[in-house]
Amino acid sequence: MKRLTFSFLVLVILSSVTSPGYPCGDKFLVNSKCLKPRNMLTAQRPGVILLYRNPASELTPSVLKDDLIGRLEQAGHDVTVVETIEAVEKELATDRYDIVVGDIADAGVLDGGTGDRTSLPLFLPIMDKKAPKNERSAAREQYGSLLKAPGRLSTTMLLIDGTVRKAREARSVSGPSRPATP
Repeated sequence: MKRLTFSFLVLVILSSVTSPGYPCGDKFLVNSKCLKPRNMLTAQRPGVILLYRNPASELTPSVLKDDLIGRLEQAGHDVTVVETIEAVEKELATDRYDIVVGDIADAGVLDGGTGDRTSLPLFLPIMDKKAPKNERSAAREQYGSLLKAPGRLSTTMLLIDGTVRKAREARSVSGPSRPATP
């Protein structure tokens, strides 16, 4: 019995050392080893992300913090932060972004006026977690995902990474409308 327990322990230790990690998230457990964003170096599919940090919004500063931006850049994403609607419109005109992240109150500008989750760049809205559940559900249904504010950095990283993945897959199916980023 002791030999079986020892063999199992050795197997678990060896498999936890050699297991691949997830690039941008930290909530996954791989063989009982918690992976944290600060330990992740590269995203599986680095994306081009536009973050709209509206100075008048109470939500965006609490989610789009400098440490999030640093972690996204560390993971390999190309991140641009803007703070005016004019800058958003100018950046969106370049057609180089995979996703746009901002307050749901600014959705009309940030989603390109389409109001759906199929047009590129994909819009990832930020909504107060104290908002009524039916409003959060409607936003999640409309856009495919939703960042709750205030939220945990790990959850935010996972949602952004997943949304970039969806945008890259949609772009590869529909064909690139812009040159691929390295």
